[in-house]
Amino acid sequence: MTKHLKTPSTLIETLNHPIFKQLTRSPIGVLNDSGEFIYFNKAAEDITGFSEKEIAGTNIVGLVTPNAQEVTNKYYKTMKPGLLAEHVIIEWVKRDGGSCFIEWKSTTLYDRNDLPEYYFIIGEDITAHRQDVLNIKYAHQQFRDIVLGSNDFIWHLNSKLEFNFCSPGVTTLGYKENELLGKSLPDFLPPENISNSISINFPTDTRQQNITHTVKHKQGHELTFDTTYFPMLDTHGILKGYRGISRDITIRNALLEKLNDSERRHQHSQKASNFGIWEWNLDTGDLYWSDQIWTIFGLDKTSHLPALEIFMNCIHPDDRKKMTNTISATSESSQQFELEYRIIWPDKSIHWIKSTGSVIHKKNGLIMAGLAINIDKQKITEQELMTYEYRYQQLFQYSSDAILISNKQGKIIDSNLSFNRLLQHNKASLQDKTLMDLCIHCCPHCHLMPVEVPLIHGEVTICETSILQADRSLIPVEIRRSSIELGNELIIQAIIQDLRPQQQKDLEQKSQFEEQRAALIREVHHRIKNNLQGIVGLMRYNQDKNILSPKHIISQAIKQLHSIALVFGIQGQTGDRNVTLESLIKTVSQNQIKAKKDIVELNINSCEPLSINDSDIIPFCLILNELIVNAIKHKKSDCNTVTVTYQCRNKECVSNQYGSNKSAHIKISTPGGLLPHHFNFVSNQGLGTGLGLALSLMPQKGMVIQYKQTKEGVETSMTLSHPVINS
Repeated sequence: MTKHLKTPSTLIETLNHPIFKQLTRSPIGVLNDSGEFIYFNKAAEDITGFSEKEIAGTNIVGLVTPNAQEVTNKYYKTMKPGLLAEHVIIEWVKRDGGSCFIEWKSTTLYDRNDLPEYYFIIGEDITAHRQDVLNIKYAHQQFRDIVLGSNDFIWHLNSKLEFNFCSPGVTTLGYKENELLGKSLPDFLPPENISNSISINFPTDTRQQNITHTVKHKQGHELTFDTTYFPMLDTHGILKGYRGISRDITIRNALLEKLNDSERRHQHSQKASNFGIWEWNLDTGDLYWSDQIWTIFGLDKTSHLPALEIFMNCIHPDDRKKMTNTISATSESSQQFELEYRIIWPDKSIHWIKSTGSVIHKKNGLIMAGLAINIDKQKITEQELMTYEYRYQQLFQYSSDAILISNKQGKIIDSNLSFNRLLQHNKASLQDKTLMDLCIHCCPHCHLMPVEVPLIHGEVTICETSILQADRSLIPVEIRRSSIELGNELIIQAIIQDLRPQQQKDLEQKSQFEEQRAALIREVHHRIKNNLQGIVGLMRYNQDKNILSPKHIISQAIKQLHSIALVFGIQGQTGDRNVTLESLIKTVSQNQIKAKKDIVELNINSCEPLSINDSDIIPFCLILNELIVNAIKHKKSDCNTVTVTYQCRNKECVSNQYGSNKSAHIKISTPGGLLPHHFNFVSNQGLGTGLGLALSLMPQKGMVIQYKQTKEGVETSMTLSHPVINS
């Protein structure tokens, strides 16, 4: 601190001296006790852009930026007590609106009473230097951030090849940052790779070096590294160490290998699938064709270069305009295109090509790229499909069967001529209708009509119902529904058969059958009458001859009368015509039990008495008798027993068309029996005389007889229902 500078005016005169002004390059200012400038030299004017006249009387705080005002006040206060202020950097406002940084030093001038009167400040413009320092700090921080944030391994080695710095990227090798410090580089290299590593024959120049090598991971496996490094030399050219960066390229190399394999497979797949790749630079006109493109177009790669003119000449003349229009539209809209066209090979043969592509924006220009594939086989298949479609439409439209096509929701989408004639509809009247709209519920107990049941692929359903004609009249039909999958679409095909001709035929057959049955019954009655007359005649003859053995005569008569009673005499057992089914079965079975003793076993499990229609009693007894006799005849040996089992049923859930829910089941088991290979009871194949008679006596409805071969033998089942059983 300088004291007793009593004449500041003399100081200011000295500062304003031309020689002092010429030699002084530092900004200088003098402040009064209030902090206002009373002097501002030329160097200060040049730095701030303000003149001394503009500055005179201005407080020092008014010349600094808002951010520097607090620092300035603090600095000004340190000057007042007479202390020597240290260096301080203050950001000053410049006339042009910018700012500058000045590093100031100050001293105090005292009056004669040793009180502070003026303050002398001298500074240095450090704006550029400060910016350099900030840039260096910023660059250092950026470098540090890069080093710390990089996945690459950044390292320093000393001249002994020992690590003295490792970035966090060292975790690639499985180590922590400080874990490798002081350790030697060769310890981490496989033995066979040390001679090729940077540990041997390090260059002593400062040029950058790059090598690819393998290193050992902490867990023992090897990694492939790409390393860039350079030696560090001191000012005397003595090697101080190495600095470098290593990147793990193990995965990249594996991916490159896979990419190369993929490229090879891609080339093979192009050849195998007969498609090629092309690219066309719309800006430069350059064309690229893969090898398969040349093959597809029938051209020799060695005698041509890819060119638009060659491509257009290959296209069939009738398709060239379509191609040029597609190219123009695609290049303008950048939308993907797909086009089928014909080309002509040099041998004049015509082939079909399908091209797909789009416009791609690349650095080298606007690129139109895509694929081309030969579709000759597809076109042949399409032609065949069109032929099949035509044939199908002909068969569909002119089929004698009435056919209806609907979608999976049931909406009618097509019908053939036979359907339209049958129901007197046309396609317009069927629009927006379903098959269900035309059908009438055939069963009041059903919640869903058969035509409403959803179908899965390949399923077939058959149902009988009534369907409405255009005049609202009903006709009985059989509907056979099946699902057909066409591509991704499931359609339902319904074949409708008019049942009226079949029903008429059934009525005629029933009438004919009833006539034959009546004739057979008349014949049976006639034979019974003849037998009775014969027995009566025999008894009269023996009576007339007065034969002495009436017991013998009566025994013969009993045998014949017993067979007749089997059919007619059963009704007399109860005194009315409603003979129960159980009594009929017992009588027929017991007749065989008496004749064959222990060969026949009878099991009856009835739940309620059932009666047989009067007209079916005789046929039932004769048929049952023949079935039991046939079973006894074909059983394996006398030690086996023919079992006759009877039980009745109440069908609570299902009723037949007559409204009855009663049925009976008779099972005859033939132990050890075998059916002949050609045996078929329903079609009258392999039947003897007895079973042939049984088949001819069967009622048309209400009786079903089935034969089944089992491990134990043959099982014969007879099921009776209405109208054979009275409701």
